[in-house]
Amino acid sequence: MDSSFNNPSDKLDSHNVVGERISFDKAAAWTATYQNDHAGGLQSVFYSADVFLQLLRQDGATGIRIYNAINPDGKECFVLVGATEEGDLTEEHNLVFDKGQGCPDTCIVSSLARN
Repeated sequence: MDSSFNNPSDKLDSHNVVGERISFDKAAAWTATYQNDHAGGLQSVFYSADVFLQLLRQDGATGIRIYNAINPDGKECFVLVGATEEGDLTEEHNLVFDKGQGCPDTCIVSSLARN
């Protein structure tokens, strides 16, 4: 794995980045607000790095789009697809993922989660 991803001080190429780094304090405040407003709802979902790597290794993928969804059991979940800024890679041969480990079903101790 490229060790440059392990150093948060590395500069990203601003021409290719969609998203913005925020402070931990801001993240904690935002997640607390959401969790207070949606008590008992989905707090977080864990996906292994391999899921993201498989999505990003698809031809044409420059990122990942994450959709809020409701599964057949009526539970909130996410659907992940490889994407570009212009669209999703959703042809029949492209990968689509769900089944992350969601909290409140599978929670961990975190400063960002209501424990």
